[in-house]
Amino acid sequence: MLFVKPWFRQRPYSPKIKLAGLVVKLSEKLIQQKIDITKNGLSSEAESFVWSYTMLKSRYMNKMFWMDAISGKSSNERYLHQLVPLLSEELRSEVDDVELMEVYEQIASTAV
Repeated sequence: MLFVKPWFRQRPYSPKIKLAGLVVKLSEKLIQQKIDITKNGLSSEAESFVWSYTMLKSRYMNKMFWMDAISGKSSNERYLHQLVPLLSEELRSEVDDVELMEVYEQIASTAV
């Protein structure tokens, strides 16, 4: 019987998946900060951020996060562009990870 490894085990630390994991972690921190700041419910800015995060995480969990074939900027890209300055801080500890930094640079170079 032929044993085939699942795609996620063939390369366990894919740079794009690793970056997506950092985005999710950073997003959760930012959402918590916005919730802590707005004690009387969410502000419209926080609601927008939570909605964007929910969309991003649902696509990420369904492995469609990096497979958006829509031309122009997808909601994922718009969301990532909001996070580019914050990601640069988060990625300082990952500077030695060349593949991860290449993926980040690709996103940062298209940020408006």
